[in-house]
Amino acid sequence: MVGNPYRYRAALRQLDNRHATAGCLLAVLFLVPFAARVYHVNMTILLLAASLYAVVVVPLITGYITCGSIFRIVRMISLSLFNPRTIQYASLQVLLFFLWLHELYSSLHTIHTTVIQVLYFLVSEKAFCPEQKCVSLYALLFCTMLAYLYQSLQTRRWSQIMFTTTTADFLRLTTTFIILRLGKGVAMSFVLITITLQFDDLEPCAPFIITTTLYFIITQFLKNPKDNILVTAVRYMDLYIFEGLEEYWIPLLMNSLAILLSIINIIIALNQDSGNIVLCMVVMYTNVIIAFQQLQEECIEPFKEQLKLLERFPLATKEQMAQRGDTTCPVCLDEMNFLTARITPCRHIFHGQCLRQCVLQYQQCPMCKQSL
Repeated sequence: MVGNPYRYRAALRQLDNRHATAGCLLAVLFLVPFAARVYHVNMTILLLAASLYAVVVVPLITGYITCGSIFRIVRMISLSLFNPRTIQYASLQVLLFFLWLHELYSSLHTIHTTVIQVLYFLVSEKAFCPEQKCVSLYALLFCTMLAYLYQSLQTRRWSQIMFTTTTADFLRLTTTFIILRLGKGVAMSFVLITITLQFDDLEPCAPFIITTTLYFIITQFLKNPKDNILVTAVRYMDLYIFEGLEEYWIPLLMNSLAILLSIINIIIALNQDSGNIVLCMVVMYTNVIIAFQQLQEECIEPFKEQLKLLERFPLATKEQMAQRGDTTCPVCLDEMNFLTARITPCRHIFHGQCLRQCVLQYQQCPMCKQSL
């Protein structure tokens, strides 16, 4: 075939004819929704028939597989079913595959956030307003649009500085900027039109609105310690009772609250209708089990390390504070009390927050430079 280009061209033409025939035969699958609506066929049976048609019938007609290969596959499967060693090996492979899927999904944090939001809104719809169809998806779409507007305003560079000098670069950047802005504007317009058209038909109850909004805010903005609005607000209040661990306390509490909300909604949805068992099992896996695993890795373990560091320095008693004669922290020069003051082995007293930062950065006492 390499030396004869005509044979190569004929083989390609035959392959193209195969592809075209397969495409025409697979076009019949577009009639599946029509058949389900008109003839009221069970959707499970219809999907099984469509899968059998796409996997077996179409490849058999177009010549991708033969009857002999089908009989060989059936014979191999039937022999494997009666072989205990093959069954054990296949079971082990399936178990390893599901473990790999579990690890892969656990590492995809952005996808996990989107999935848990969709599932939580769905189970909230089943729990609080089951008669309102698709209200969960419209509510999630509206919350996502508001979150996008907030993040766009927060991350926007209001003073654009151009570093290009050529006219071609300037025109290229300007065109790209205009196309992106127009695309975002058109997409947001479609979202607003869709929500406006469906607004009259949507009447979600107050518990649905409160719980879904709270869950969306927690999972979208408050679950990560970095760029956490609530951490910044609590730190601005100068609550020394946290001892500088606001970036550990707040995500821990917020993620725990999100898991608790998911468990409550699962219980309510099962109480409303036992037919929600499949959805509740999926929500239990994604919103509770995986979320608790991430809580353990990202919040609890780092928080334990910081607490172990502070436990090395006990709280100063009233007698030790009176013996010192001064309640000013030598590091930040603010007042200390016996609930926030920590004493070192060298008998120096500091705020727990100040002492922790000094130990993490210098590994020594800020006063006498003794190794800690």
